[in-house]
Amino acid sequence: MLGGLARRVSLVEKLKDDGKPVLIVDSGNLFTDMREGVDHQRSLTKARLISRACKRMGVAAINVGAQDLVQGLTFLRNEASRGLPLISSNLVDPTSRTPIFRPYIIKKVNKSSIAFFGLLSPAINPAIHKTEREKFLVQDPTETARTMIDKLRGKADVIVLLSALDQYGEREVVKAVSGIHFVLGGNEGRYIQSPVWERQTPILESYRYGMYAGKLQLSFVNAGSPFRDKGQEARLKRQIQELDIRLGNIKETRGNYHKKSMDNAVENINKQKTALRDELKNSGASHTGDNRFSWALVPLDNSLPGDKVVSEWIRKAGIERD
Repeated sequence: MLGGLARRVSLVEKLKDDGKPVLIVDSGNLFTDMREGVDHQRSLTKARLISRACKRMGVAAINVGAQDLVQGLTFLRNEASRGLPLISSNLVDPTSRTPIFRPYIIKKVNKSSIAFFGLLSPAINPAIHKTEREKFLVQDPTETARTMIDKLRGKADVIVLLSALDQYGEREVVKAVSGIHFVLGGNEGRYIQSPVWERQTPILESYRYGMYAGKLQLSFVNAGSPFRDKGQEARLKRQIQELDIRLGNIKETRGNYHKKSMDNAVENINKQKTALRDELKNSGASHTGDNRFSWALVPLDNSLPGDKVVSEWIRKAGIERD
């Protein structure tokens, strides 16, 4: 995990050196190692080091996830007071019902404003509730999202949800609340290369343990227009090619199987191809004034050098093998 942290910092530095504006964000559950038998003090040392590396990267926003609460609100508040940009829209003080951290952050990129707000799941581990009893309340994600959109509409050109919800929770929020341009998640650690769409909102997931960095590139033209996926056309063509290969394999082996079964398989594949071709035709149509985006998972493997400063912090902390 921490080797990936040093490489992540190195990747960010490389992207910034390219001269284009870069915003670094995290969807949550960044600070806690939930593996069994992990020493608390060692986990806290790692959490502080991660916070330090985030500040070195110039992170714009970090959503507070449920697992981050294992370190305690005192730790999180201290890091926020030292400049770590923690946000959470639905983690509130149980008495005042006001957010414990900033509910959202708006960043200016060239002439556009991008807002980030964060949600975590109300389904908190009982062990966390026991540790932090009566110190926080998690409000309903959908109702909170609706309030956030009302506040942010008119203030920002692009609104991004940093999500520590599960897949179902993310979809429920997007179904109920219009105006979210992107959902950035990864709470369940799923490896999903392509966007998952709910209505006109792409849900983008990065993998667990810091093994990949999600890279979202935006071409913003019109605040009134949805975002279209630049990579959709290539993916559709690839899927059609894969179906053609399957048809070829069936033709080569159809003599070995029951004719009716083979005919049904061919018919199903052709239906899939027709649907994909229709989708490809629509994706290739001219949409003047559309906003565009591309999404990629960048592997943080040994082919990417680690940032020397962060690598030295890790060495001095004695947690190189984590």
